[in-house]
Amino acid sequence: KWEAFQQSVPLEYLQSCADLVTDAFFGDGLSFTEKTWKPITNFHPFFIVGGYESMEKLRSIGFKTFGDFFDESYDNGTTNLFVELDRILKLDRKELHDIYYNMKDILIHNFNNFFKICEKEVKDLQDDLFDFCYKE
Repeated sequence: KWEAFQQSVPLEYLQSCADLVTDAFFGDGLSFTEKTWKPITNFHPFFIVGGYESMEKLRSIGFKTFGDFFDESYDNGTTNLFVELDRILKLDRKELHDIYYNMKDILIHNFNNFFKICEKEVKDLQDDLFDFCYKE
């Protein structure tokens, strides 16, 4: 199992503890790109440096974030993300391992939620295309 996992997950996810994601499109609303989806589909915790309340937007569409482990108040501008990142960088390897292991349920939930959303989006697209092609 481990060898198959190592081959399917990029090395940078196996050798790091979290992603710092710079992502968000601005305009009519907030949307996410592959920069956000990559850590989610590779069971990796992340911080988003992007639009105001990016993490809150993810929670609103069913994702779980890491507020039980990290200070996420940077998401609404209350605190500075770099203070939290500095604290994390000072943790030793065992502490990081323990935190990561305790996130297991969140990481699995996010992985499954991503594919559930994708499945719904594909079905909606199929329905729209069918209606477009065959509607009288």
